[in-house]
Amino acid sequence: MHALRSPFDLTGFVATRTTPRRRPSLLQPVVREMAARALAERLGGSADEVQALAAALAAVTRHRRTGAEIAEALAPRTGRAPDAETVAVLDDFTYEMLLAHDRLVAAWVAHHGIAPALALGDAIRVETNDRLWNRVVVEGEIVGIDRAHARYHVFSGALGHERSGPGPRSRAIPFEDVRPAAEEILQAA
Repeated sequence: MHALRSPFDLTGFVATRTTPRRRPSLLQPVVREMAARALAERLGGSADEVQALAAALAAVTRHRRTGAEIAEALAPRTGRAPDAETVAVLDDFTYEMLLAHDRLVAAWVAHHGIAPALALGDAIRVETNDRLWNRVVVEGEIVGIDRAHARYHVFSGALGHERSGPGPRSRAIPFEDVRPAAEEILQAA
């Protein structure tokens, strides 16, 4: 795995475009731009070529996600015929988006001093999706804390978690979505 590089000033972006109560979204244009830049750097070229390719990638990836779709859409903009190596790199677009979003969230956490309000072992209640994507309110326990990304690792038997065996052990849930077990969660009607 390589480190995501970006010319963006994440701290400046976070300082001007986020609040402590509003986590950066994966859908923010800066996330796609950062992912496009990382892919352009992987494909190589001079600094000007990388910059031009990153701009073209940011434009064509708005509605395309597979490497083949992206390469086909890039061809008329760059004059670059899609080859297997380029398609393989472009297949990492979604992965690069997730890496970029993780960096943005980490910058948000650091800038706003986001800290956990709950501790390991605390009983919690959370509204989330079950394994069939139905909205449910479940109780569980905090079994881990990802301070860098402001997420609790929550164990809940209701979500199919197992303490041992082949099943999942927990689910990462943003701090702001987790409540102490004694606190009620207001469900949207």
